[in-house]
Amino acid sequence: IGDACDELAARFDENIDLAELSQRHGMSYPSFRKLFKARTGFSPHAYVVAMRINRAKALLRETSLSVEDVGTSVGFSSLAYFSAAFLKRVGARQVLGVYQKSKISIKNCVLPLRTAYGIMHAVLELYSFVGQKYGWS
Repeated sequence: IGDACDELAARFDENIDLAELSQRHGMSYPSFRKLFKARTGFSPHAYVVAMRINRAKALLRETSLSVEDVGTSVGFSSLAYFSAAFLKRVGARQVLGVYQKSKISIKNCVLPLRTAYGIMHAVLELYSFVGQKYGWS
């Protein structure tokens, strides 16, 4: 499992076939998943997503890449998937709490659509802006 973790860590930004990875390590995927989760606390997929989100947080803080470019560079197939995964793991409350404390004008936050997608995109943009300003880790 250690070798599989190393491989996932090195290739988290790629589309990894987890069933094929488990076969290379001599196990069926259900057995591999069970052992992986027992050793790491994460399913293989959740482990990859967590690594992607951690890298995305760093890129949003440290670069001027767009949210879409950050999502693509860490391996998410779409902005919608990246937005949903990011908000699920980081949480909108963290972003909005800092937003409220810093009194940033909502006029600086443009929603591309008046939909959940638009709101998620705006929150990610806000996370990027506030993260750079306050040095979130």
